[in-house]
Amino acid sequence: MDTPGLGSLASAGATETIAYLPRCDLGVALLDAGDLDGAEQALRQNLALNPKSQSAYFHLGQLYHLRGDEASSRGTYQKAIELDPHTYLAQRARERVEGWRPRLIIGTGHESKEEDK
Repeated sequence: MDTPGLGSLASAGATETIAYLPRCDLGVALLDAGDLDGAEQALRQNLALNPKSQSAYFHLGQLYHLRGDEASSRGTYQKAIELDPHTYLAQRARERVEGWRPRLIIGTGHESKEEDK
């Protein structure tokens, strides 16, 4: 199966790809709605299907930050960077690891809680 834009998922097959996409999207939607427990569950399910999901690690980093768990936040941002250091998400994760916290890029509804530096 050739699925442009899904990277390593293209080799996973249709069933895994279909299962992956809703979990990632669901995790982001739940994060946006403030359901941190639901978002964490969906993002972790996403990682069970695709352990190299940079997006899932990035959003888990956001989730842990919102919970005040900076050690976990930094660790998951670092994992997102390691997976592919040349992407936009890696750039944003690097900014967060280095201490600069710009507005969240995929609207979580929490943008105004922290000032840009």
